[in-house]
Amino acid sequence: MTINRLPITLIGLFLFFYMVSCSTGHVGSLHQESRDLTPFQKPQFILQGKASWYGHPFHGRKTANGERYNMYEYTAAHKSLPFGTRLLVINPDNQHSLMVRINDRGPYIPGRFLDLSYAAARDLGMIGKGVGTVWVAVYPPPPKNQIIALSSSLPASSVSGRDE
Repeated sequence: MTINRLPITLIGLFLFFYMVSCSTGHVGSLHQESRDLTPFQKPQFILQGKASWYGHPFHGRKTANGERYNMYEYTAAHKSLPFGTRLLVINPDNQHSLMVRINDRGPYIPGRFLDLSYAAARDLGMIGKGVGTVWVAVYPPPPKNQIIALSSSLPASSVSGRDE
């Protein structure tokens, strides 16, 4: 008798991510932006797949959203998730987890769905492998009014990007 393990795996992943989503985002997370998550915020959906990382050759270049890529920040590239989307990324091999923010497009290698920054891959324990399986809980970007409210409390030179 052959046992189909796909339903068991999916149920296990669902329960795991449900339990993770019931906690605050910064518990077990190394990323500063996880503090934006509340205990009541649930992920939009969960993903599992292969992730890779990119670093030095791209450091300082512009990303798809116009920012400069900083390999020491917790960011990631995805083909279609909106910029600003936050991901709780978990390495199932060692249970390390952290939050990243989507600011670039990619990866463009078949079979991979996420490109992590060097710092994120390092802290997840993926540098040596280069590619690894990750579990991801997807949180929407912060609402526009939250971004405007935050930027309106900054000095005018910070908002405009000009030094006066």
